[in-house]
Amino acid sequence: MDSQTFIHLSTILRTQNYFFASLVASWVYDCFLTLDQEVSSIHCPRWRKGSILYIMTRYMPALMLSVHLYMNYLPNEKIVTCKILQSMWYCAAALCIVGAEGIFILRTYALWGQKKSILGLMLSTVLCLAILNVLIVLKVWKQSKLQLLDIGGGCYSLSHDNKAAYNWSLLAAFELEIIVLTMIRVYWAYRERGCRLLNILLQHNFFYFGTGLTLSVLNLLAIEWLPVCRNPNPTRCRLGVLILFSRSSTPQICL
Repeated sequence: MDSQTFIHLSTILRTQNYFFASLVASWVYDCFLTLDQEVSSIHCPRWRKGSILYIMTRYMPALMLSVHLYMNYLPNEKIVTCKILQSMWYCAAALCIVGAEGIFILRTYALWGQKKSILGLMLSTVLCLAILNVLIVLKVWKQSKLQLLDIGGGCYSLSHDNKAAYNWSLLAAFELEIIVLTMIRVYWAYRERGCRLLNILLQHNFFYFGTGLTLSVLNLLAIEWLPVCRNPNPTRCRLGVLILFSRSSTPQICL
């Protein structure tokens, strides 16, 4: 590795460390702000689907941050390798997204009066998209070439690939389906009640769904236009968006 490449990689890792440290501080601060909700969610008399999904979505970012910081400071690969840490990060990210999307599904299912046909439609879409996502992730994971920095440690990759955009495209497609179903329900409620449209949108949590779709599209654009986000190594672009995504999915806890 030439000196210019080494300096470039060292600068990237240092910048990522600062960014992740700020994310940790923000995440901890946000947890303190909602500490009463966190405690009530844990001490609910009965944990239901919404509570479990909330806990999973809320705390997976902590594991993702820990794994990523360890990747940046990994001194050697005697005990654990960069590939293993990358796999752990992808698993944590997948659980975070599954929890967030699961909350969206439960909300939409409740909005439609728990109609089995709507639930079947959403679950069939999720199954198809999940299979495609797994195939894409496995392909990206096999092609990625993570290495350990010679001096100072830390995992890095010089390859750039925009295949990660496919995953976020599928996620955005599913969230678009959720929004369409919600808008249909909102329109029916608007016609039946004659209330103010904004009140109905707030009542149906439309802006939660809109935030999820917006974040997915922003990450898609970042992968397409920012070279640093095309790296197969988990980047600050994806991690930052996932943390915001998990926060936007926060439900009323004891569902």
